[in-house]
Amino acid sequence: MIKAIIFDFGGVIIKDQYTKYVGVKTAEFQLAEDYANKGEPPSQELSKVIEKLSPLTPQIYSSPDNQIIELIKTLKLKYKVGLLSNNFTVWTQEAKKQEYMQLFDVAIFSSDVKLSKPGPKIYEYAAQQFGVKPFECVFIDNIEENVQGARFVGMKGIWYKNFEQLIKDLNYYGVEI
Repeated sequence: MIKAIIFDFGGVIIKDQYTKYVGVKTAEFQLAEDYANKGEPPSQELSKVIEKLSPLTPQIYSSPDNQIIELIKTLKLKYKVGLLSNNFTVWTQEAKKQEYMQLFDVAIFSSDVKLSKPGPKIYEYAAQQFGVKPFECVFIDNIEENVQGARFVGMKGIWYKNFEQLIKDLNYYGVEI
């Protein structure tokens, strides 16, 4: 029986728009993100990329996907609902300021716990924070590798591509919407 539904942040709740806004190459952004997610200080060059992106964070974070937010509100009536995100410390601080963060029973950011997806420990930690077993969780992420990490510890995993597919996959796992 599913008791908790856990959403990724960037790419699910908010759209990844940094590369669109500032012309940073996706590979550059991913490399900077990989360093930050692991709590490692990025090189001077990558720090410049992060610095270039940071002014856009409030604008991007304040524009969540409204369909996803409405879905979270509906799910919250029957399930524990949470957030699990790999994120930079400075961006985590901005995320926590958003009004929609109050919808989550639990919000876990890699920069706070010094664990990151797709490592198994962060999924186990998330289940513990909810007070449930991993097999009682559905995890939703736009990155397949992260979904596989969740499945490895026993969570149901949904590789997010679009809203319609998400609803079908939640139904498949018996989630009542």
